Amino acid sequence: MKESILLTLDRENILSLIKEKYPQAFHIELYIEYNDEGIANNDQIVAEVNIEDR
Repeated sequence: MKESILLTLDRENILSLIKEKYPQAFHIELYIEYNDEGIANNDQIVAEVNIEDR
């Protein structure tokens, strides 16, 4: 039986993956969007990727 592996990605790992997927990106911004504080687990990580329009 295969074992599962838990990977923990830090900011640099996430940026590296985004740059690999979108090499033409000229600006990448990562932030956490805190939604309604009354709802547990409602926050999300957001990546804004700017790509020149051809």
